[in-house]
Amino acid sequence: VDAATLATALGNLAAESVTATSTETDPTEELRLIPGIDAASVESFALDAADAAKSTSAATVAETTWVPPSPPPPSPPSSPPPPSPKSLIFSYDYESAATRQNYHAGYLFASLALSFSFAAEFRVA
Repeated sequence: VDAATLATALGNLAAESVTATSTETDPTEELRLIPGIDAASVESFALDAADAAKSTSAATVAETTWVPPSPPPPSPPSSPPPPSPKSLIFSYDYESAATRQNYHAGYLFASLALSFSFAAEFRVA
């Protein structure tokens, strides 16, 4: 019931010459005064009401002291792309390092052989 509805109801009662009063009473105490109501049921109700009041109070405190969680940490910078693989293409596609060295040794041997043959041909006797 909101305040406007309550004010309207009190105004209607006053128009009928009914005086409204309010008191602060414990409802479980009022239930205990009524004859025929089981005392164990009233006691159980009183304990449940007390637990509910504590829970409501704790929830109110939690709502007023709630701190929002901190935002997630920024994501780390992206890593640079991996280096491109080294080129495996040689001066000739069918060559390997071993055959290249053999070619160089062969060129050296051939040039030495030619040098000796020319030297032998042009040797002065």
